[in-house]
Amino acid sequence: MPYQVDELIQLAFKEQAAKGTAESSFDATDVVEVESGAKIAHSPHVRNIRLVSGGYGSRKSIIGPREIGLSASLPFRTGGAAKIPGDIAKFLQASGFKQAIDVDETGIYTFTPTAKPTEQKAFTARMLSGNPEATSCIAQTARDVMGTCKISLDFNEAIALLSFDGKGALASIPTAGSQIAKTPSAIHTPALIGATVSIFNDPDYVPISIEFDVKATVTVTLDPTDDSGCGITVLTNREIDYTMKVYKKSSTDPHTRLYTGLVGGISVEWGVENNKFTVETSKAEVTGVDASDQDGVTCIDVSGKILDDDLTVIIDTADDED
Repeated sequence: MPYQVDELIQLAFKEQAAKGTAESSFDATDVVEVESGAKIAHSPHVRNIRLVSGGYGSRKSIIGPREIGLSASLPFRTGGAAKIPGDIAKFLQASGFKQAIDVDETGIYTFTPTAKPTEQKAFTARMLSGNPEATSCIAQTARDVMGTCKISLDFNEAIALLSFDGKGALASIPTAGSQIAKTPSAIHTPALIGATVSIFNDPDYVPISIEFDVKATVTVTLDPTDDSGCGITVLTNREIDYTMKVYKKSSTDPHTRLYTGLVGGISVEWGVENNKFTVETSKAEVTGVDASDQDGVTCIDVSGKILDDDLTVIIDTADDED
């Protein structure tokens, strides 16, 4: 087997037609472009065996249900044309967000968290190790991948990122494979500048960073009749936290919100034609306030909860004239 290079890995991520059944065929449209460092981690349930017989030593362990972890991060970027929402849409759906039907075919896609299992999508992930020669990589496949995500808006580096952390079941023991022919997308990641920002409807809140942490509890169920020992993946709980760093101005007053229980909105909209995004909530409460700085300029670190699962992500691929 030839050597593998981390920077040459490939990840295919495809929505399953049915939960519990892995997808088996992949093409270029299934390959997602993620940042370096994406990985599949094997976490089988292992039962060690130690039997007393007058001597020390372990017996052969039992390798039980074959649970898999998947981590990946990627920038907010569409497919660059009308009605092509891009890879972000897949990872939002895998994180328990439902996609609203684009009834008027405007090319504007709205994603909100859902508690309904029928609206939650499961994905098959195939990680191909880093060697593009034919049958020269190792293929690892996980089914029923679902998880949790963080949406990070970094105004210092002018980038929005989604970080995904998921679980699933091993679909097959890793084997030699071939990467999928894929032409890298020429679509640029839209800079997080020239954005429309509203925080608690107060223009004095000037952010340096905002992060929404969609913390779902993810459980891979058991199925002793399956070769993996695993059933489907289920989201059993979810809460959404946020943190943000803002400049401290004389009128910036999160303490009043902290002690009076005021709930307000946070909204950020940015991008260019066919490549626009909005992340917003109307139900952000403040539960923590701390002093900090940014390159010597006084700041405030604000943290809190997003109530009632009230977080919306909009992917706008429409032409400006539409």
